[in-house]
Amino acid sequence: MEFTLKGLKSSKSWRSWMVICFFLLVISPVPASMHDEGNEPNPVGDVQGDGWLPRTIQPISKQANTYIQNGFFQVGGDGNGITSIKIDPAGSGIFISSKDIIAGRLTLYLLEHVPQDPVGIYYYGVASTPMSMGASSVQWNLTFPGSTGSGSGSACTASLNVSIAGSSLSASMKMDFTVEHVDVYMAGITLQLPFTRSGYDTSISTTCFSRFYTSNFDLVPIEQFKRRSHLEGPSLKRWYDWMVATGVDGLDYDLNFTNFDLRTEFHIQDQMLGLCFPGPSVIDLGAAKHYSRDMVATVQSTVPGVPGQYPSFHTSNASLDALLNAMLLERSFSWSPDTGQADWLEWQNTIVDWMDSPYLEKMKNQLLGIQLEDDGYVYTWGDKIGWPFPFKDEDDDGLNDYNTRHYTTNPNFILGCWRYYSWTKDQSFLNAVYPCMYNATEYMRDNMTQWDSLFAITAPLHDGFGLRYEKGHPDYNRFDWQSCGSNYWDILPFGYKSAYCNAYIQGALRAMADIERYLGNTSRAASLEVLADKQRQTYNDIFWNEQRGRFIGCIDANGTEHDHGFTFLNMEAIYYGMANHSQAMRIYDWMENEPTATGRKDTYSKFQFAPRATTDLNEYWWHGDMDEFGGQVQDGGAILYTSGYDMRARAIYLGSDN
Repeated sequence: MEFTLKGLKSSKSWRSWMVICFFLLVISPVPASMHDEGNEPNPVGDVQGDGWLPRTIQPISKQANTYIQNGFFQVGGDGNGITSIKIDPAGSGIFISSKDIIAGRLTLYLLEHVPQDPVGIYYYGVASTPMSMGASSVQWNLTFPGSTGSGSGSACTASLNVSIAGSSLSASMKMDFTVEHVDVYMAGITLQLPFTRSGYDTSISTTCFSRFYTSNFDLVPIEQFKRRSHLEGPSLKRWYDWMVATGVDGLDYDLNFTNFDLRTEFHIQDQMLGLCFPGPSVIDLGAAKHYSRDMVATVQSTVPGVPGQYPSFHTSNASLDALLNAMLLERSFSWSPDTGQADWLEWQNTIVDWMDSPYLEKMKNQLLGIQLEDDGYVYTWGDKIGWPFPFKDEDDDGLNDYNTRHYTTNPNFILGCWRYYSWTKDQSFLNAVYPCMYNATEYMRDNMTQWDSLFAITAPLHDGFGLRYEKGHPDYNRFDWQSCGSNYWDILPFGYKSAYCNAYIQGALRAMADIERYLGNTSRAASLEVLADKQRQTYNDIFWNEQRGRFIGCIDANGTEHDHGFTFLNMEAIYYGMANHSQAMRIYDWMENEPTATGRKDTYSKFQFAPRATTDLNEYWWHGDMDEFGGQVQDGGAILYTSGYDMRARAIYLGSDN
């Protein structure tokens, strides 16, 4: 298979049009003590973090009765705002409708309710919308009456100016306040795109664009917006210089959005995708009393295939190319690798480190920023020692009463650093991170029992017992957890002697021995390899189930074995070297030919993109009101990352064509 970089251009002559509506985002400051309790997530996107109330959309629909036009754009509007934008990418002024778009709106964000003890000034509502128009521009002037909890306040005026020049459309929003020190929250310009949230169809009948990608390599395909109330993850929410929206097949143009500082928030509704370009989360205007935001959208030829800034696969089969590149772009660039979650470091570095992209620098900074406790334990979740789930704080000290440490963070950190250095040979990075790698390794060694060389989790709530559950209790956070999750699989209480944790430690010991040997520390490298050899032997002695032909999950502190047919664990154990050829054949025979809890041989056929995570019904290790078998990813469901280990394990023992 050949690996190339390519960027293609299109000379199609299709003409199409779309409706884009402009918004003003106006949200007001709310005391940090205020919280929204009991409300469902707002379909247009909840405010994240404490101190902000959710907001609601108030549409005002009107038919277009005013136009500005040139060869590329025909902008329609009325006294309430823009109702449509039609585009001819050829610039000939021929606007042909390829589908019926009728929903033009000017939308404002409003507070759902006003706090009892307000801080500052609160703006909401529309008093008037006088409009002025020139040959190539149109402007709306809006007045917002100010209000506080007592019903008084100071007014704000705002203007939205839209102009066209050649193939570019510019929008400028300005706000003027009558008071000083107003906090403005994410005020900006929003484009309303036609979109159908339900179903799986992503053709021109349901959406205009197939993906959004930016100057800093973030990319989100349109599929991620389907059947969802909001977009998870940080991608596109960070600042960038430009963003391109790629037209779907049949829409022969892309839109390139530019400004001196851009970021994007998406608001997903049943028949609309709001493409928002807000300012900073909160900005204090000080004495200025003015605020503005600008955006430029330029029509350009569609770039089919993979944009030139990204790596791409090239094979002898064009259909295979499309599938490989779709997965490469979506999986590699839709979630920026700087989350600080140590449990993901092995996976993220596997995905990112072989490509020369800005993500490589983000990965480096993330690895250098990982925090460790004094004993060498690697933090689990950014600046938090433990995983955020489950959580209980009965003593109101702000700390989690549960010990939610994940004991795979140390090997994942070591493996991530090893992968990064293996690809980059960045000596300054290795010099900086080596002390942390050393301490993380010593933490693992300190917790590996001398008689069997297995890592043992002896911390409270990690005994491997499961969850004591009060059925029907309205607050699942108050359930009595006998044992918490100790790794990414957070509702499966792997504990004490965990086959999952020890598989990753095997990989980390080998990786650290590689690093030590490279640095000239040959005796330390040899001692790590001896430890790894002994650990692998003991792993097979106590975790291999000869009757079932697979590795079990864990042995709890009472000596009870727990095995629910963990396919993910077995594939990862193969990859990290725990299984020999005969064991690997037994494992795949079990996964491919034995029935699951459904009575059918559907480990692979049920979800197809990945095997079921477990094959046996889990009736006692997790006592929650769970979905039926297969309805939860950790109980018969599936997750894509395991296919990566599946493919690599097959390549090791069954060959690359398997």
